[in-house]
Amino acid sequence: MYSTADWEGFSITGLKIQSNDDAGIFASTKAGSEIKNLKLSDFSVSGKNAGALVGSLTQTSISNIQVVNNIASSRIVSATENGGGLIGKANHATKISNVTVINNISSPTADSVVYASSNAGGLIGNADQIDEISNITIENKITSGTLPTNFSVLSALQNGGGLIGNTNQANLSEVSVVNTIANQSPSTMFSIVSASQNGGGVIGNAGKATLTNVIARNDYKDSYTLNPTQYDIKAVSEHAGGLIGNVGNGSQINYCAAALTVSGGTSAGGLIGNASGATIRGCYAAGHTEQGEYYTHETSDSGNGTRDEAVYNVKGSTAGGLVGILSSGSIDKSYSTCSVEGSTAGGFVGSADGSITTCYCTGLVSGTGNNAFIGDGTPSGLSGNYYYSVINEIASSETSTGENTGSAETTTISTVSYKKPMESETTGVVALDETVESYKAFIKIGGIESTPAEPYDSALKGRSYGLKGIKQLDASAKGDIINHYGDWPTPEAKEISVVNFVNTK
Repeated sequence: MYSTADWEGFSITGLKIQSNDDAGIFASTKAGSEIKNLKLSDFSVSGKNAGALVGSLTQTSISNIQVVNNIASSRIVSATENGGGLIGKANHATKISNVTVINNISSPTADSVVYASSNAGGLIGNADQIDEISNITIENKITSGTLPTNFSVLSALQNGGGLIGNTNQANLSEVSVVNTIANQSPSTMFSIVSASQNGGGVIGNAGKATLTNVIARNDYKDSYTLNPTQYDIKAVSEHAGGLIGNVGNGSQINYCAAALTVSGGTSAGGLIGNASGATIRGCYAAGHTEQGEYYTHETSDSGNGTRDEAVYNVKGSTAGGLVGILSSGSIDKSYSTCSVEGSTAGGFVGSADGSITTCYCTGLVSGTGNNAFIGDGTPSGLSGNYYYSVINEIASSETSTGENTGSAETTTISTVSYKKPMESETTGVVALDETVESYKAFIKIGGIESTPAEPYDSALKGRSYGLKGIKQLDASAKGDIINHYGDWPTPEAKEISVVNFVNTK
């Protein structure tokens, strides 16, 4: 155990630790400890609670730590209980700030970078309480070479998160988890987080959490191609979210975003899988498109209205573009551009019992019980919400050409009819393309300030975000959240003009 350790910028390289107990440069710390100003690289740690810096931490502050791993063979962290890129288990962390963890992944032989039999995280496996986490960057760089079958950066038998696997209470601000992907075939099957219970791009499971200006996203260095079966975040049995898998009562999620594909068991959401009693404001979940649509295309397609199989960015039993299940709580000034598939599916929320105000969604929705905005539930209040009706033609309005292109059947748009926002509730939710005026307002015709964008779809490169961004929904928003990472649909890709689709409704 240690009290204060100021490493004054010292570097430790190539450290390998194997233990049956807690493992790390510090196996454990005592209350009141402080660790700062240290650089770590190319390490390998295995133990009960395992992390590069600390195996089991108690009431300790950590600052100015840099971790760089060049991963070509074994896992960097393997834990029989909790494993993290920096800390295995934190009993109570006073403050963790100014930390960077970079994983350079090239032709790995192991099936994961961080593995834990309980909880796994890019920074911390399991945290009972964290008073403050701020100014943290996690970068997973999948740069070249062949990945093992079903490779996952983080793998957990319970909860897995790009930053934290499981926490009872955490306060996060100014955090980014970025996955840089290059030189990978679209057919390569891999994920960023794979968890048996709850999985999230930042947190797998949180009893109570406050997040401000937190983003989880990808950064594609090559032309991106949709893969119908590829998901960045996977949770087999319970909840999956681009930001958080499951979050509990009293949580505050402000100005956060995710641009990842998500697959969950019980629920899945582009931002949060299951939110119970949480308040969500100024957030978005961005989807992936190809040629401005949620469909794969043949290379010969020239925008003539043909399209192949649909690709769903969010998939689960109960699935929503932003939140899978909203139990009480509220969502305000937020949006989703994710496509959604589930037994109960909604373009914005799969099942809602809370209030939703000043929000919108644009995604394609599919499932047994599905609606364009909310899949099911009894929301306590709806006001000022919109959905993109032209994206959600009812299946009967499409006719098959009978032409077989590969494994998918091509369809052609014929007439235009639309899914409702929710069969039992239309008050407070209207089509953003209901009139020419409303459509123009959303596509920024008439002087609406543009939103900077970093899209994945090559057809959208060089364009600003095509609809209202967070800054247009919430004037008080600031920081990276005012940018739009990820894609959005472009109705013009199907050659449907404003006048035509408005007049045929």
